[in-house]
Amino acid sequence: MRRMKTITTYKKHCTLLGLVEEKINKKMTKRIEKLSAKHNHNRQGSIAVFANEHIGIQINQHGIYDKLGLEILFHFLSPISNQLSTGLAMDIGANIGNHSLYFSDHFKKVRSFEPNPATFTLLSFNLRGISNAIPFNFGLGQESGQIELNENMQNMGESSIVYKTQGNTRTVKIELKVLDEISSEITDLIFMKIDVEGYEHSVLAGGASTIERHQPIIVLEQHASEFSDGSTDSIRLLSKLGYKFCWHQSASKGKGWLRRQSDILFNSIFRSTQEYKIVTSDTVPVGKYGMLMAIPKRFQAALGFEKSEGNRLDA
Repeated sequence: MRRMKTITTYKKHCTLLGLVEEKINKKMTKRIEKLSAKHNHNRQGSIAVFANEHIGIQINQHGIYDKLGLEILFHFLSPISNQLSTGLAMDIGANIGNHSLYFSDHFKKVRSFEPNPATFTLLSFNLRGISNAIPFNFGLGQESGQIELNENMQNMGESSIVYKTQGNTRTVKIELKVLDEISSEITDLIFMKIDVEGYEHSVLAGGASTIERHQPIIVLEQHASEFSDGSTDSIRLLSKLGYKFCWHQSASKGKGWLRRQSDILFNSIFRSTQEYKIVTSDTVPVGKYGMLMAIPKRFQAALGFEKSEGNRLDA
């Protein structure tokens, strides 16, 4: 009979709080593993993310980042889905390719621009095997050349040329090109998503001729700090090109705090769906917009702008 001999002993000291935390972590791990199997099956493959980072955590949990926002967007655009499916989409500020992957199912071609070398590595991996999507390791701006990017390691999607986050950041060199200088062979641009953390106006200014020529739908992020005199430079530029703006919001927005909480409680108990409205107005109110939709003249009638009532478009 083999006898076992103890060589050394490791003692782990745990508080009651530590034991509870360990139990919760084990439950969370099992939950994430179960979700991962479902998400990998649904997308027919894995996706690479940065560990312990905002977008990666969301993808592990939900399978896709900003799933609700994307669903609302393409529900709104459904009247022109046939036209979109024949055109080119540009994902400017593509990050690891979350939106590019989604776009590849809705457009004939996708071109993804990500200047951060580390993030571009994951973007390239995630677009492998996606025949209609091509990644480019440079950003777009008003001038060509190199510039410094403030990399936010807690949320790589918030890395910015303009803003600098306190704490966990570092600076990396990135390359920029001008859209108007590289778009001579583009014939079918129909959609642009621009999420570059405060640098949107430079992208638009560098591509103004291309935008005027093709009149694509543009989805862009706008921060409250960018507003001055009731608007932003990006909104003013696109307004001059004939664009109108809309955005989505919960049907309960605008109600008092107590009424909103009552709606949430009621919906969670008695309803399985929540309502979201696509809202338009003569001017865009000051605020933060993760997905501000700019619609060119050629699509305004099809998307309901000429027949909207009360500044609301049904989503």
